[in-house]
Amino acid sequence: MIFRAKTAVPQDLSFVVPQSCRPGQPVCVQGPHGPLRVPLPQGYQPGEKCTIRFGPTVLHQVAVPEGSRPGDMIKFEGPDGEALEAPVPPGKAPGDFFEVSPPVLMVQVPDGASEGDVVTFPNHLGVEVRALVPKGIRPSQYFAARIDC
Repeated sequence: MIFRAKTAVPQDLSFVVPQSCRPGQPVCVQGPHGPLRVPLPQGYQPGEKCTIRFGPTVLHQVAVPEGSRPGDMIKFEGPDGEALEAPVPPGKAPGDFFEVSPPVLMVQVPDGASEGDVVTFPNHLGVEVRALVPKGIRPSQYFAARIDC
């Protein structure tokens, strides 16, 4: 059986730490398709603003080269020696650093789907692609599906 999945781009999710929550405990935050339960990272206290990454961890830190401006595409070497490029983000100037993540979409597992099932979704270009639900991922949870640039 093939299931239709919702997707979202990786993004930062910000929230105020609830009074009753301690580091490591689950907290409910607003995700791209509704509420998500995530563990509260270490170092945050009730009432403080917290930002978590909805998506894969950072792939690489890149320095903005001299003469570059926001929006300019810059080339850099990936962790495996591959040639990569990324746009300079708004607000960044030569000498500043920014983080680059792998090219993925976050795929929400639809109701009724389980480990090993096929899900379909449009990629960043609107082309229908397929992915297998990974081991340990349940309906309403997300997994990162790599997209080709």
